[in-house]
Amino acid sequence: MGRNRKQDIELYQAFFAPVKLSDENINMYWCSLIVEELVRNQVVYFCISPGSRSAPLAVAAARHPAVDMIVCYDERGAAFHAVGYAKACGRPAALICTSGTAAANYFPAVVEAFMDYVPLIVLTADRPPELQDTAANQTIFQSHLYGHHTRWFVNFPCPDSAISSKMVLTTVDQAVYKAKGNPAGPVHINCMFREPLAPSPAPMPSGYSRDIRQWQEKDSPYTCYAEKTSRTASSTNDRLRAVFQKATRPMLAVGRLRRHEDAKAARGLAEKLQWPVYADIASGLRLGNKSKYLLSHFDLLMLSEKLMSKHQPDVILQIGGRMTSARY
Repeated sequence: MGRNRKQDIELYQAFFAPVKLSDENINMYWCSLIVEELVRNQVVYFCISPGSRSAPLAVAAARHPAVDMIVCYDERGAAFHAVGYAKACGRPAALICTSGTAAANYFPAVVEAFMDYVPLIVLTADRPPELQDTAANQTIFQSHLYGHHTRWFVNFPCPDSAISSKMVLTTVDQAVYKAKGNPAGPVHINCMFREPLAPSPAPMPSGYSRDIRQWQEKDSPYTCYAEKTSRTASSTNDRLRAVFQKATRPMLAVGRLRRHEDAKAARGLAEKLQWPVYADIASGLRLGNKSKYLLSHFDLLMLSEKLMSKHQPDVILQIGGRMTSARY
């Protein structure tokens, strides 16, 4: 059955009314800021692996009406699920886990996301500085845990009313910008928390959120970044045009593509050029509406020396990422 008018109004109010931030304690307040700003940046899919230290983040995500959330107790599986989601739709998912070895279990998926330019937001909870290097339970060195395999890393301090709320918002905005940038990839936000971890009442200074009141009344991110555009020089275009016009056996090779929009553009380019197309298994061009210029089983055809000697392309235009085949 469909929703009635009352339900439609309640849904509208939940999504578009000024955001209500959790104010039970400073931990919950910061985490509600983090989740709300991620949602405003169109990060709405959260993969949560529960743990006590990450409770403020998990509760904030669970409370948000726009968050689509799954719970996965295996951090490794949750991370690869998030990578698959981002590959499928081109938008980053957010991962949440507790401190210690839980965060280390994300490592294989983070590396894959880095190598394949997949956007990913990794939120790891951590012990406060005074508990680190003291043999405290589930405490490891989480600063730059994933080494060079992230596009950006930030170590959030423990929530403190002496730190402006604006810092939280601008940091989240920068993280999403880096994750979705060129090149895209995983970003790591390490969040340290002191007690209380549960949403239990603890006094907060009155007027602490005064500096973001205008942000609360809107539905856009606190910081907006201008999109980068790139254009080839006219001299480069002229050289390419000359090469293409002289080609007698041209071929369009399409490597790994990250987004459906890229595959659609590649398919359009193939139709315009009317060249034979060698599409990698990860290009997305072998699925759905196939181009009539697509060379089926070309990887096997390359095994024939006789065929390749007669039909060796004299010009190859490659777009997309690396090719899977070792014969290319």
